[in-house]
Amino acid sequence: MGYDEDEGARTLAGLLVGAGHHDIAFIGGQPSFSTTRRRLEGYRRALAEAGVEPDPRWVQLRAYSPDWGSEALGRLLALRPAPTAVCASSSELVLGLLTEARRRGLRLPSELSLVAFGKTDWYAVTDPGITTYEQPIEQVAHIAVQLLADRMAGSTADPTTVLVEGRVVERDSVAAPPTGPEPPCGTAI
Repeated sequence: MGYDEDEGARTLAGLLVGAGHHDIAFIGGQPSFSTTRRRLEGYRRALAEAGVEPDPRWVQLRAYSPDWGSEALGRLLALRPAPTAVCASSSELVLGLLTEARRRGLRLPSELSLVAFGKTDWYAVTDPGITTYEQPIEQVAHIAVQLLADRMAGSTADPTTVLVEGRVVERDSVAAPPTGPEPPCGTAI
């Protein structure tokens, strides 16, 4: 029982490619977590399908925490070229990323586009609202309870893996990449 993490990240990164981005970063949690690995694979698959070769420095993995989201964005903005878009793997990372963007005076999405995972109500009320891949928590819970009830009732069916697809909620955090010789990412306004 779980979410189709790979497809979610593929869809999010595909939205960024569709908006014209080629310099797309991925900020994720612990590399040992299957969630991180599957989301990273989806990100890489979307870029490969679009013929985009990502800079390996644009993949920042460490922890699912606001502190890491902030630090990772700082590291990305110090690179040349800096990415024009970020795919964040969790709401905790987004919180840190938004904090760092605000600290630097970075304007989203005109200077940096952002997509993220999570069914988080506050994504809708940030400015701009954050485009997200929402995971259907209620649906997964319902299926899990039904499978458990079937097993307790004596079902002898073989164990099965169920992957539930989420849905993209497009908001205002994606725009075309900045134009000019060097993206303005990280400049003070």
